[in-house]
Amino acid sequence: MTGYDHLIVSREMGLKTQNVYDFLIQRVLGQGRAARRLAQGLSIDHSGLKDSRQPIGVFLFAGPTGTGKTMMAETLARCLIADLPKAPLTRIPCTKLSQAHEVTSLTGAPPSYVGFDRPSQLQQDVIDAPDFRMKARGKLAEIQNLFPKKEERIAAIDKLRAELGPYRSVILFDEIEKAHPTIWNLLLNIVGDGELAMNDATSTSFANSIIILTCNVGGREQQERMSKGRIGFSRGASAESETDQRDEELYRLTLKRIEQTFDPEFIGRIKDSIIVFRHPSPADVRRALLNHYDNVRKRLGHVFGQDPVTLDFDEGYTTFLLQEGYNQRYGMRPLDQAVKRHCVLPLAVALESKEIRPGDKILFVVEDGQVRMRRANRVPRPLPKPAPAPRPTTLRPAPLPSPRPTPLLPSIPQPPAKPEEPKPPKKDGE
Repeated sequence: MTGYDHLIVSREMGLKTQNVYDFLIQRVLGQGRAARRLAQGLSIDHSGLKDSRQPIGVFLFAGPTGTGKTMMAETLARCLIADLPKAPLTRIPCTKLSQAHEVTSLTGAPPSYVGFDRPSQLQQDVIDAPDFRMKARGKLAEIQNLFPKKEERIAAIDKLRAELGPYRSVILFDEIEKAHPTIWNLLLNIVGDGELAMNDATSTSFANSIIILTCNVGGREQQERMSKGRIGFSRGASAESETDQRDEELYRLTLKRIEQTFDPEFIGRIKDSIIVFRHPSPADVRRALLNHYDNVRKRLGHVFGQDPVTLDFDEGYTTFLLQEGYNQRYGMRPLDQAVKRHCVLPLAVALESKEIRPGDKILFVVEDGQVRMRRANRVPRPLPKPAPAPRPTTLRPAPLPSPRPTPLLPSIPQPPAKPEEPKPPKKDGE
């Protein structure tokens, strides 16, 4: 082809997509393949080629329980909206949507029905709320002070919402296989049209939304295959090729079970976005445990402030927690419970009973099958130097106040003295 001699070799990920991938794999351990597919699914939006009517992405997370499907959705929300302790997403537990009439909690109750005046879970203001709160953090407090009346305050917030938009949102449908098929038909409108009509005559746009569905379909079959060890691998295959073959076979097995569960028109819209989570390896579980250690140290540092407690863990104690906390059937969830039972709870009891003081060094060990905490000998702290005594000051008596001069009274003229009358002469004989 004349004139087209230059071959464009693009990178696997762009800069924004790479940043999302790095953020995901740091938080969700053992799911690098799932994180890569999720990040790559957002690259069309990052490039600006997304259809303006369609959602940013629709993904179905499948796999056994305890492999990090819900955590992956929460981590994505923290990456795209705000890194908060509570993930800024709209979570819809589908276990509460097992009946057909419960669809009204998503679209709102019809007029004259109970709950018509309540906001639904998929209302535009509800799904935009996490991103709106982050963009309007300082201005909302000003509105509260400037507009004491409720009507004026609502109007000011609506005006601010229109100025700061559009808003990104992450919507999680957790355990979608437990929802009523009516909910699946509702999702067809969201995935296909990018819009959903509500019962209050409004509509919700999902053009700036990422919709994530999680399901455990095929998880039991994965556990059974994993428990059997190798599943049809050649003896000369390397560990990496074995992992690739195993993941490919588990993907086909899970996809087959998903196709048997959901309707074909639903699967046809999201088939390319099905991401299968695999069981974590022992190395991934160990890394997760070390992250738990760092989290406990951080929480302990908040308790003591500038004089924290040094927390260490013996290797035997780490091995004990790995054995207690990992179960192939339940994934990493037992590890969280083991850390809480054998680490956080003993620390809480020791703190409450004042057995741990600021500056102590604590070591967790296992002795005779029991978890114990050992404290290093406390080094006596030097007493603070006494403050220098104040210099004695000579007390001088205060000067007496000078007496005030007595004011001179004006002289009063005295009447003239009367002349003395002459005394009569004395008679003889007296």
